[in-house]
Amino acid sequence: MTSIPKVKSDEFRTLLLETSDVKEISLDEVKNRIRHIDKLLDTFEQPPACEDLLLIVVKNKPHTWYRLESDRVSIGRAENSDIVLQSSKVSRNHCYISRNNSSWLMVDDDSKNGMFVNGRKMKKRLLCEGDIVRIGTGSVEVIYINNKKPDFI
Repeated sequence: MTSIPKVKSDEFRTLLLETSDVKEISLDEVKNRIRHIDKLLDTFEQPPACEDLLLIVVKNKPHTWYRLESDRVSIGRAENSDIVLQSSKVSRNHCYISRNNSSWLMVDDDSKNGMFVNGRKMKKRLLCEGDIVRIGTGSVEVIYINNKKPDFI
């Protein structure tokens, strides 16, 4: 069992699971991510009533909501992708999201320009609430939102 050291409030860090690695990120980084998402949502329609959603953002403007309903969702430039992104910085078959029990795993599909989760290049990521995924090196982001209401409400 891992022991958690005592820290002062200004040294608070949160741990996020990145597939098999645990990475430490600062509270400020989490706050900045939340501010970014809140700013986007201030100018866009409320999310549809369902549990797992992606907010597609193009050029820093919310574009559309996508409901995660099937077990596998493909993202890319190809016309047969579930989410089609028309950008030269996005590969035809750029990445995909697959259901992993009650979670979602996002995997780079050997794309040319990569996938960046919260600013870090990754090949795969078990999505966490509020993850901001930049697709390629362009201006397309996908934000994971879990809209499930807690059982105690």
